[in-house]
Amino acid sequence: MKGELDSSDDFAILIGAALILIYVWRHLASLGRLLNSFWVLLVLSGGCAAAFLLFWKQIHLKHRPRLKPARWQNMTGAEFEDQVVLWLKHRGFNQVVKTEYYDRGIDIIAAKPGIMLGAQVKRASRPVGIAAVRAAVAGINSYGCNQAMVVTNSTFTAQAKRLARDNGCSLVDGVQLTSEAALKP
Repeated sequence: MKGELDSSDDFAILIGAALILIYVWRHLASLGRLLNSFWVLLVLSGGCAAAFLLFWKQIHLKHRPRLKPARWQNMTGAEFEDQVVLWLKHRGFNQVVKTEYYDRGIDIIAAKPGIMLGAQVKRASRPVGIAAVRAAVAGINSYGCNQAMVVTNSTFTAQAKRLARDNGCSLVDGVQLTSEAALKP
């Protein structure tokens, strides 16, 4: 993703840190004469800390779920819902859960301080209409939410945009979803 180091960059940094550590270790006696032991220990501990952090980052990122915006058009509805859950988590929602199968208009409930969001998710090949906005606006009361949102990989009809605006419902279309997914890992 944009702004992230890839694994080859991390590997090069790790090798560089290891070479510095090896050099310092081999020349410890001569460096010890030039520098006092505090500075040698500082360099060694800094190199070890850098190597550990890079190693931890590799392990951590390997197991972290990734957003896959390029594939959103080819997913099933359930797979797309899972991606929207990840998208909401990347937006700072710390509690994100999918609702039951018969969801009363809300597919995902997401919470962060001061916000309880009910989201209707529509994976569609055509513009999403007014029914999805109605379902989201009506469904938020069933789940105790204070904000409604409709998320799609497609676009919205003019009527859906008007109803959403009149009811304070947020709309996120495929273009917004893809561009915002690229902003953060």
